[in-house]
Amino acid sequence: MEDEKTIIILHGWGLNADKYNGLAKILALKYKVFTPDLPGFGKNLTDKELYLMDYVNFLKDFIKDKKLKNIILLGHSFGGRIIAKFLSICNAKEYGIKGVILTGTPLTQRKLSLRKIIGALMAKMGKNVLGILPKSMSQGSQDFFRKIVYTIIGEWDYYKANKMRKTFTHIVSENLETYLDKIKVPTLIVWGENDTITPISIGIKIQKLIANSKLIIIGNETHKLPYANPQIFSQKIIPFIDKLN
Repeated sequence: MEDEKTIIILHGWGLNADKYNGLAKILALKYKVFTPDLPGFGKNLTDKELYLMDYVNFLKDFIKDKKLKNIILLGHSFGGRIIAKFLSICNAKEYGIKGVILTGTPLTQRKLSLRKIIGALMAKMGKNVLGILPKSMSQGSQDFFRKIVYTIIGEWDYYKANKMRKTFTHIVSENLETYLDKIKVPTLIVWGENDTITPISIGIKIQKLIANSKLIIIGNETHKLPYANPQIFSQKIIPFIDKLN
């Protein structure tokens, strides 16, 4: 169908397309749905050091190669950062973008807690951070200890980045807040009330910075909302999608 809507789901950091199969199946009952593995994840692995612009170029090529039209971009967490950068430099009409859905996306700057400051220092120091570990400790024990430390300071995403830690540092260091007023298409912002990774305050600020946007807060849901509870998530976004021309 010529006017069929197309949903492109861009996944969060450390995840892959398969994580969103439940959501994709529900949406596919009404729309054409694509859930690509972003570079470095799932079946699209790479050892290259990447920047946010590389992911924007991936999205541009994906849309053009598949000749997609009537597109709604759905970005979860990291996926939303790609969308914000994409729309700050690309003409939405040229690429057939009709609307945007953002969920749990860290797009605004917030005051760093002591844990985050320590985490940022750890990211810069690299392997020397945990150099105090005794040499006699086995590799398995060292990995377990690192896991505990990164979790305690709230930098679990950095620990999970593994070989892509440099890419992760590039991604999170770019301030996207100034891009938000460049998003001109209708935007739905959906947030889990109990999201501790990206608190509700971020969603509220994003809504204020994107002119044509609406915020929906879903009670008792976390950062995992789009794939942990796709039924509720889809119920909230389908009315928005259907209203787009």
